[in-house]
Amino acid sequence: MLPQHLLEFEYRLLHKQGHYVPIYARALLQRDATGQAIRISGTNTDLTAWKQKESELQQALTTVHELNHKLENRVAERTQTLQRLMAAIEASIDGIAVVNEDGKYIYINAAHLELFGYKHPSELIGETWRVFYYPDEVQRIEQEIFPIIGETQKWRGEAIAKRRDGSTFVEELSLTMVQDVGLICVCRDVTDRKEMENGIRQSLAKEKELSQLRSNFISTASHEFRTPLTIISSSSSILENYSDRLTEDKKNNHLQRIQSSVNHMVNLLDDVLTVNRAEVNKLDFNPEIVDLVSFCQNIVEEIQLSTTEHSISFFAVPNNFDETDLKALNIRCDVKLMRQIITNLLSNAIKYTPDGGMIYLWLMQQDNNAVLKVQDHGIGIPIDDQTKLFDSFYRAGNVGNISGTGLGLAIVKKCVDLHNGVIGVESKLNDGTTFTVIIPKSPNISNTPKLVHQMLIN
Repeated sequence: MLPQHLLEFEYRLLHKQGHYVPIYARALLQRDATGQAIRISGTNTDLTAWKQKESELQQALTTVHELNHKLENRVAERTQTLQRLMAAIEASIDGIAVVNEDGKYIYINAAHLELFGYKHPSELIGETWRVFYYPDEVQRIEQEIFPIIGETQKWRGEAIAKRRDGSTFVEELSLTMVQDVGLICVCRDVTDRKEMENGIRQSLAKEKELSQLRSNFISTASHEFRTPLTIISSSSSILENYSDRLTEDKKNNHLQRIQSSVNHMVNLLDDVLTVNRAEVNKLDFNPEIVDLVSFCQNIVEEIQLSTTEHSISFFAVPNNFDETDLKALNIRCDVKLMRQIITNLLSNAIKYTPDGGMIYLWLMQQDNNAVLKVQDHGIGIPIDDQTKLFDSFYRAGNVGNISGTGLGLAIVKKCVDLHNGVIGVESKLNDGTTFTVIIPKSPNISNTPKLVHQMLIN
């Protein structure tokens, strides 16, 4: 049998239309005994369609490889982004946590742990959000906040949160429901900010009140100055134009009116300057030994000379309230400031007591203190006004047309403070008012709040 060889190869044939066709050839080569080829037979297969499929497959493989490379890059980028995001969340100053549909924590960052007084996530993972709130606040969150989240998928506001040690703080809380993730909670402690805001609001309210008080003072002061100026103007005009026709008594009467009006304006200016010096801590304080019994007696006599419609009674009594008068009570005080205290309180009592009413000044000694009480049976002070009585320019709402600037009691309070003393008031509408002043016998003596309270109510 002659040897045969199978041949397989590819080649291209020129098509009659001028293009080449890929051909797959499979042939059987026969040789003679000497090995000389004597015959070849086989088949040719057009590979055009197969080559097209091979090209498409190669292109598809290339596309898959490119897509796979892109996917790997995107996964890497997403992983890096997620890592950066988690790092940012962990580094955030805000507390961030995620709660699942059962209300249990599945993630909590470092700031959240620190905010509530915990050290490691394992202490809270699996715990419910209720651990951070007292029962009343839990009930409010469930009844008021959760329905809103159910409708809008988010809520932002404030809550009263509880730390691990049981202390509470004002929590600014942002809640967002994310599908397939859970409830994302972002929170921070805003207690200091709230206190600052409250302080600002109080300051603004106080400034508004002071502005109104100053406006009222300007209006009142204008009236207070206008009246004496009118008197001075009219009396001086009369003296200038009709002096030759006036009797000596009438001339003296006009001169006295002028002098009285001048004194009134001087006193008003002194009050304004005194309050201003006190507010800038420039009010002089020069204590000396004073017999307060004689001092009070002299002031009462001076003021009694200025009024005929009221009677002032002065009582100096010992601590045990026996029938023996207190003959002397030596204390260290500033004479000028002590005169301001007693004079202003007695003048107020006279001003707000109807004609014929009695005014009482009591002086007592209790322990290391001198206690002064000024009592009247006048119009009284409304309860709502009593807390603001000692503010500059403030006047009670029931003073009506009674003249005044609202500086007298402010001056009294500042003078009492400089003596390291205290002042209190007890009043009832249409039944009268009692001011109690407690002055240490020496300015460097201080009293406990409990002792002061006992002396004020007694």
